[in-house]
Amino acid sequence: MAAPAPQEPAATAAPEPAKKVKPSRVARRAFGTFLREEDYQTLRRISFEQSRPIQAIVDEALADVFAKHNYSEYARRGG
Repeated sequence: MAAPAPQEPAATAAPEPAKKVKPSRVARRAFGTFLREEDYQTLRRISFEQSRPIQAIVDEALADVFAKHNYSEYARRGG
């Protein structure tokens, strides 16, 4: 009976390089939702008319909701 072959140590995986994060996404978290088509089109129209990104409009809307529910300390406008 042959001697068992020596086992090689498990290869350690090289650490993954740190992901590059856009400065506008630092300290932020992704969140998704479903909109009715007409609501999405309205949001895009507002974005175009005001020359503002949708993200800024959603940030403003969230600030308004937080203020409405007495969480105004979390209402950071302007993204």
